[in-house]
Amino acid sequence: MRSGQQLWILGVVWLALSGLASAQLPTPAPSSTPSARLDVVNVGLGPLPAAVDRSTPRETVVGFLTACREGRFAMAAHYLDLEAYLPSEQRRKGALLARRFKIVLDRTFWVNPEAIPDESQPTPQKGLGPDVERLTTLDLKGSKVDILLQHRQVSGHEDIWVFARATVAAINPLYEQDGYGWLGDHLPAFFFTLEAGEVQLWQWVGLVVLLLAGLLLARLVTPALMGALRRVADRTAIKWDDALVDALDGPARLGILAAFLFFAVPWLGLSEPATKTVGVVWKLVAVLFLGWLLSRWVAIAARVLRLSAAAESNDMARNFIPIFARIMKVGVWAVAIVVGLDSVGVRVMGLVAGLGIGGVAVAFAAQRTVENLFGSLAIAADRPFQIGDFVKIGDLVGTVEEVGLRSTRVRTLARTMVTIPNGPLITERVENFAARDRFLYQTTVGLLYDSTKAQLEYVIDEIKKLLVGHPKVFQEVVRVRLAEFGAYSINIGIFTWLLAADYAEYTALAEELNFKIFEIVAASGSGFAFPSQTLYLGRDGGIDTSLAGKVDTEISRRRENGELWIPEPPAAPGDS
Repeated sequence: MRSGQQLWILGVVWLALSGLASAQLPTPAPSSTPSARLDVVNVGLGPLPAAVDRSTPRETVVGFLTACREGRFAMAAHYLDLEAYLPSEQRRKGALLARRFKIVLDRTFWVNPEAIPDESQPTPQKGLGPDVERLTTLDLKGSKVDILLQHRQVSGHEDIWVFARATVAAINPLYEQDGYGWLGDHLPAFFFTLEAGEVQLWQWVGLVVLLLAGLLLARLVTPALMGALRRVADRTAIKWDDALVDALDGPARLGILAAFLFFAVPWLGLSEPATKTVGVVWKLVAVLFLGWLLSRWVAIAARVLRLSAAAESNDMARNFIPIFARIMKVGVWAVAIVVGLDSVGVRVMGLVAGLGIGGVAVAFAAQRTVENLFGSLAIAADRPFQIGDFVKIGDLVGTVEEVGLRSTRVRTLARTMVTIPNGPLITERVENFAARDRFLYQTTVGLLYDSTKAQLEYVIDEIKKLLVGHPKVFQEVVRVRLAEFGAYSINIGIFTWLLAADYAEYTALAEELNFKIFEIVAASGSGFAFPSQTLYLGRDGGIDTSLAGKVDTEISRRRENGELWIPEPPAAPGDS
């Protein structure tokens, strides 16, 4: 007998409300002013109340259910065919059978009056006799039991419809299977007759008791469950699984409560509409549990990523991780809301389709915002710079101080803050000075024209030794050469790279090298030239006639021998 599965629930209800037993509402009398008519079907029930209408199958079913909801089980017995019982037993057994039959129907079948014929004459149904209507078919220990309405033609009386004798005979076996046992027969009638939202009073009390029991169970089970999970997590070398387990603490209570209600509430035998409503509530609780748990896990994943080795060396990644975590949380709750709306019957896809035209307008309005959002994603993925880098973006030069979801902020050399939308930023030319692995050191040393060859060689040699011996000089490229004869100086060109991490270190190294080059020039006895002009006063000595004659002879010889390179170089031997 399955009623034993629910007996403990009703027992709790009975004990909790035992004080109300003394206030039990009296079962209304069958009729304060009985009609003169007699019940020709169930003569043992006495006079037939005027309110009893058995003219059609629908009137019989509706009248029976109405009388039961009002607690008038003696009146409801008139709708049953009790001729299988002695007239002396019909009054006592009829009320009990009506009460049990109502409980069975509440637990197994939701009656829709509109689906029941409302005609006095029977409509032939396949497999049934000409005077029978089938209300439904119930399962009884693996076999099928038809709930039938019998059309009765009583001589000298109007035609009537009652629940068939075979159906009345099946009430007790059905009640043993689907009823509430002794408590269902003896609880005060108002527990079954008072309803709100198609839920009887005793079922409301049962829901409250189950809710309290579920809360108590969650409070008792959660610590044990969390302790077991923590012991498993402690056996692993990783730490993030401990955080995942800790995040279960709050949602686990809600999940245990939802699971308990899912398995326990069906024992209350709620009507079909109430069962659907409770099912919706359970789904909403489950969605809340999953959304709560996933949002916590997203926060843990973000925290683990921020503390990872990859993020430690990437300030911008650490800055973006919280933003992406918020986006993920919004996505989790958005999905939860969609699932919740679908659970309560809101057609989400139809709603989305209805918002299609409005969505196009919103998309145009949010075009810049979406562009900046994707720009931020591109910056996070491509990483052209990091927070603290000294960069040149287009014509703007400064230090990156913040990279947000919509814009990037750069502190300029004038100490002003410039905000650049991320969308246009990714299309600009970005020059990152902080990303250099070495800095170019290129300078020119201009010496006096009075310097001797030995002095020039000394300066060049000492500068080479200085650069080659310095640990911060890129040794693969070190060039020191006598570069050119300038307008007022002999220029020595220096070209190499300095291995500096940033611009400040580079300027310090360049300063160090410049001071040592200054010392080398001073030690050579020469000096640095500067723009100047020297004016010599004297008489012109004229042309040296002896040297001029020798040059004339040499030019004539070269012309005769074809060795003169004017206007073009002479042809090589063998050339045609």
